[in-house]
Amino acid sequence: MHERTRAGARLRDVFDAARRAYAEAGYPDEWRRLHLGGTIGYQPREVVASFDDDDIIEPGMAFAWNPSLGAAKVEDTLLLTAAGQELVTRVAE
Repeated sequence: MHERTRAGARLRDVFDAARRAYAEAGYPDEWRRLHLGGTIGYQPREVVASFDDDDIIEPGMAFAWNPSLGAAKVEDTLLLTAAGQELVTRVAE
């Protein structure tokens, strides 16, 4: 999802890439269990990415992606800047 979050892409492109990744990993329906995330701002998700989402990704937008598999869930937050992605989520070392 991070790789597909780039200027000029559409939210549905990110959503579709995640859905395909689930299928390639052997879990073709896992994406249906929980929304996969989307843009954020003043609400937890301004827009939840889906098949028919035409929102164009632009620098200055923030995203919270949260793919899950069973009980495991990722909650990454990133900001897309003109220079690229800035991961806001703290990574434990």
